[in-house]
Amino acid sequence: MDIFRFNRFTKQFHLAILLALMVVLNHLSSPLHSQTLPENIDFKVHCLKGKTNLNGAIVTVFKNTYTKFDEKTTGLTGRVSFNLPFGYDYKVIFKYPGCVEMYLEVKGSTIPRDRTDAYPSYQAEAQFFETADVSVNADLFLRSPFTKVIWDGRKTMVDDKPYLDQFTKKMFLTEEEQKQIVQAKMKKQMEEKEKLLKEKEEKEKAESLKLLAKKQEQDRLDAEQKRKRDADARKQTDARALVLQKQKEDSITRYNELARIQAEEEAKRKKEKESMETEAQRFKREEEERALAERKNKEIKTNMENELLKLAAENERNAHQKALAIQLEEARANSIIEQMRQEAKLKSDQMKIAQEQKERELELIKNEQDKNSEVKKLIVAAAYADRAVRMAGQKETPEVKTYVRKMIPTVTVSEENGFFKDVRTTVVKYYLLNDTYRKERSFWGTITWYKNNKEIDELVYNVEINFYLSYANK
Repeated sequence: MDIFRFNRFTKQFHLAILLALMVVLNHLSSPLHSQTLPENIDFKVHCLKGKTNLNGAIVTVFKNTYTKFDEKTTGLTGRVSFNLPFGYDYKVIFKYPGCVEMYLEVKGSTIPRDRTDAYPSYQAEAQFFETADVSVNADLFLRSPFTKVIWDGRKTMVDDKPYLDQFTKKMFLTEEEQKQIVQAKMKKQMEEKEKLLKEKEEKEKAESLKLLAKKQEQDRLDAEQKRKRDADARKQTDARALVLQKQKEDSITRYNELARIQAEEEAKRKKEKESMETEAQRFKREEEERALAERKNKEIKTNMENELLKLAAENERNAHQKALAIQLEEARANSIIEQMRQEAKLKSDQMKIAQEQKERELELIKNEQDKNSEVKKLIVAAAYADRAVRMAGQKETPEVKTYVRKMIPTVTVSEENGFFKDVRTTVVKYYLLNDTYRKERSFWGTITWYKNNKEIDELVYNVEINFYLSYANK
């Protein structure tokens, strides 16, 4: 019962495919369709990173390499599409942050403009690689397109197969090349760090020299101002001493003049009263005069002592101010020296931290290299194991010895999984007819179909393979 249902389903499926093919061929051959076809290439792009659709990739199309034609950004599906007019060559650039920039070329100039019956289409799969992936030849992507899309001379656009095979062989680097690239990157990073460190040291040295020159200039200005203040102070002290000396001389002069006048007046009065006074009175008067003279001399001495004390206090205050200024200068010099000592210590600590950071980065790079090497070994081992499992589970076509059905084709299917492409081979034997069908899927994602080593369309391949398989399963 199950076999009957399966055969009926196969017949219906085969009939549906034939009907769909007839409708498509009839539609393509109608005059109305040939008149309404646009003279454009239906160009579609699917951006991937691994097996995940890439959202946010920028796809830019340039006409004749330099003229910007259109630019789009992928969404959640990772897909965008363009309509490219005939008669021009196009350069399609793919960009995504953190990934290798790459491009492909579309040779649309080879399609004649009068081919209104041609509506070529092409779907490109752009597989993005991270810039940190050392196993990928990033320079090859920058200087060469990862594929060239050409017109097959009929109605569709296809990959330039020889170019794609050659590019695929150069796409991945050997372990030695990866090691050389990593060493070059490490050397470049070390040179950049040494350059930055040297520039920083030169900058710090220039700043130190600038600070020292500024300090010397400030010291010179301060010394000049100090000398100026000392000269002004000396001038003021000398002027004040001259004023005090002049005041003292004036006081002595006035005192002597007053004493002379008083002496003259006293002598005159004495002369007038000499005849009238007794000896005792004269003696008493002389005592009083001496006491008065002593009091006056004492007052004069006290005034002079007070002036001298004021002068000494002023000199002591100036000397104290000078000592304070000297202490301030010494404190400022000690502060600058301490600051320079702290800066030297900070610079030493920074150099030590930079050296430790450099050692940690080298250790991280070495660990990353070891990790990539182990992952690659695991991937290769898993690929060989998967291939062995597939080959072990592959079913061979049984040999029928007791009964041979007439007019039944013999179909043999085999699969070969390689590192760069997977090949599915179908051999059909039908009396003297011996056809070989081959379906190749490259690592890059492109699919090509062949019949007897001649490239055919996907629709023809599917129709004929399904026909033979369905006929063989009856």
